[in-house]
Amino acid sequence: MSNGDVGPVSFTPQPQHTRISGSAALHAMTALSNGLYISFQANDPGHALFVTSSTDGVNSTTPATGYPGILTGSAPATGKFGQNLFVAFQANNPGHVLYVTASSPVGNAQ
Repeated sequence: MSNGDVGPVSFTPQPQHTRISGSAALHAMTALSNGLYISFQANDPGHALFVTSSTDGVNSTTPATGYPGILTGSAPATGKFGQNLFVAFQANNPGHVLYVTASSPVGNAQ
Protein backbone atom coordinates (compact mmCIF):
# COMPACT_ATOMS: atom_id res chain seq x y z
CA MET A 1 0.00 0.00 0.00
CA SER A 2 1.45 3.35 -1.00
CA ASN A 3 1.31 6.44 1.16
CA GLY A 4 -2.19 7.92 1.05
CA ASP A 5 -4.01 4.67 0.22
CA VAL A 6 -6.59 3.57 2.73
CA GLY A 7 -6.59 -0.05 1.60
CA PRO A 8 -9.44 -2.33 0.62
CA VAL A 9 -12.87 -2.03 2.16
CA SER A 10 -14.43 -5.17 3.56
CA PHE A 11 -17.91 -5.86 4.85
CA THR A 12 -19.34 -8.49 7.13
CA PRO A 13 -20.91 -11.36 5.16
CA GLN A 14 -24.33 -9.64 5.26
CA PRO A 15 -23.87 -5.86 5.32
CA GLN A 16 -26.72 -3.97 6.90
CA HIS A 17 -28.58 -1.71 4.55
CA THR A 18 -31.77 0.24 4.26
CA ARG A 19 -34.03 0.77 1.28
CA ILE A 20 -35.56 4.19 0.70
CA SER A 21 -38.70 3.88 -1.41
CA GLY A 22 -39.35 6.32 -4.23
CA SER A 23 -35.76 7.38 -4.77
CA ALA A 24 -33.98 7.52 -8.09
CA ALA A 25 -30.34 6.47 -8.27
CA LEU A 26 -29.29 10.04 -7.51
CA HIS A 27 -28.28 10.32 -3.85
CA ALA A 28 -25.96 12.31 -1.62
CA MET A 29 -25.02 11.71 2.04
CA THR A 30 -23.53 13.95 4.72
CA ALA A 31 -22.77 13.31 8.40
CA LEU A 32 -23.93 16.16 10.63
CA SER A 33 -24.60 16.38 14.35
CA ASN A 34 -24.46 12.63 15.07
CA GLY A 35 -26.75 11.89 12.14
CA LEU A 36 -26.42 10.80 8.54
CA TYR A 37 -28.49 12.88 6.12
CA ILE A 38 -29.44 11.38 2.76
CA SER A 39 -30.86 13.58 0.02
CA PHE A 40 -32.18 12.32 -3.29
CA GLN A 41 -34.14 13.19 -6.39
CA ALA A 42 -37.66 11.72 -6.48
CA ASN A 43 -38.17 8.90 -8.95
CA ASP A 44 -41.02 10.62 -10.79
CA PRO A 45 -41.38 13.28 -13.51
CA GLY A 46 -41.34 16.14 -10.96
CA HIS A 47 -37.94 15.21 -9.47
CA ALA A 48 -38.62 16.90 -6.13
CA LEU A 49 -35.85 16.94 -3.53
CA PHE A 50 -36.30 14.50 -0.63
CA VAL A 51 -34.24 14.30 2.56
CA THR A 52 -34.16 11.64 5.24
CA SER A 53 -31.85 10.99 8.17
CA SER A 54 -30.45 8.15 10.22
CA THR A 55 -28.89 8.06 13.67
CA ASP A 56 -27.46 4.55 13.27
CA GLY A 57 -26.64 4.32 9.54
CA VAL A 58 -29.18 1.52 9.07
CA ASN A 59 -32.65 2.83 9.89
CA SER A 60 -33.84 6.04 8.27
CA THR A 61 -36.70 8.40 8.97
CA THR A 62 -39.70 7.13 7.01
CA PRO A 63 -41.20 8.58 5.00
CA ALA A 64 -38.49 10.90 3.75
CA THR A 65 -39.41 14.59 3.77
CA GLY A 66 -40.27 15.86 0.30
CA TYR A 67 -39.86 19.45 -0.82
CA PRO A 68 -42.27 19.86 -3.76
CA GLY A 69 -41.06 23.42 -4.44
CA ILE A 70 -37.46 22.25 -4.92
CA LEU A 71 -37.21 20.38 -8.22
CA THR A 72 -33.83 18.90 -9.09
CA GLY A 73 -32.49 18.25 -12.58
CA SER A 74 -29.56 16.18 -11.37
CA ALA A 75 -28.23 14.39 -8.32
CA PRO A 76 -28.02 16.70 -5.29
CA ALA A 77 -24.70 17.39 -3.61
CA THR A 78 -24.65 17.87 0.16
CA GLY A 79 -22.25 19.26 2.70
CA LYS A 80 -22.19 20.72 6.15
CA PHE A 81 -21.09 24.16 7.17
CA GLY A 82 -21.38 25.02 10.83
CA GLN A 83 -24.64 23.54 12.03
CA ASN A 84 -26.38 23.65 8.66
CA LEU A 85 -26.88 21.09 5.92
CA PHE A 86 -26.39 22.57 2.46
CA VAL A 87 -27.81 21.01 -0.70
CA ALA A 88 -26.69 22.09 -4.16
CA PHE A 89 -28.50 20.95 -7.29
CA GLN A 90 -29.15 21.76 -10.92
CA ALA A 91 -32.62 23.16 -11.67
CA ASN A 92 -35.07 20.81 -13.36
CA ASN A 93 -35.66 23.11 -16.33
CA PRO A 94 -33.93 24.04 -19.62
CA GLY A 95 -31.88 26.78 -17.88
CA HIS A 96 -30.09 24.26 -15.61
CA VAL A 97 -29.27 26.98 -13.05
CA LEU A 98 -27.26 25.86 -10.02
CA TYR A 99 -29.13 26.36 -6.75
CA VAL A 100 -27.93 26.02 -3.17
CA THR A 101 -30.31 25.72 -0.23
CA ALA A 102 -29.60 25.32 3.47
CA SER A 103 -31.36 23.80 6.45
CA SER A 104 -31.97 25.56 9.69
CA PRO A 105 -29.29 24.71 12.31
CA VAL A 106 -29.16 20.99 13.10
CA GLY A 107 -28.49 20.08 16.75
CA ASN A 108 -24.96 20.34 18.04
CA ALA A 109 -23.00 19.87 14.79
CA GLN A 110 -19.67 18.10 15.16
